[in-house]
Amino acid sequence: ERLEAGVATIIAHVELEGALLRVIGTHPVPPIGKINSRQRDRQLSKVVELVNSKPNMPTVIAGDLNASNWSHAFKSLKYQAKLTESSSGGFGIQATWRSRSILFAIPIDHVLGNHQIRFLGKQVDAALGSDHNPLRVEFRIVPEYLPF
Repeated sequence: ERLEAGVATIIAHVELEGALLRVIGTHPVPPIGKINSRQRDRQLSKVVELVNSKPNMPTVIAGDLNASNWSHAFKSLKYQAKLTESSSGGFGIQATWRSRSILFAIPIDHVLGNHQIRFLGKQVDAALGSDHNPLRVEFRIVPEYLPF
């Protein structure tokens, strides 16, 4: 689906552990300048709408969100859609984008889940030729799981 300005978002439904899992893969534009920042924020707001349209469906959001854990856009996505970060399971915040220097590495690639997703593991793997390192996350669908 095209949520914002022609940027594609993939919405897939996968059967996992006998349950239907919704996976939303998205990659908003980098927030370089006011116009792109607003476009990224609008796209993340539309992801919130998608998640909230079916609040009881197990849902995972994954992608290069072009937002760090500390940005307003990321915090808003997390709060408004009631999502848990894969790093909140005690796996730490792990940088995925290197910007050509380990000193300036930041976490802008994320995996989040709604209240029916419990994260069991997270790691950043070695680079595969991109300026982003792959993120590997293990999770389980737990209908009764409460993240707080």
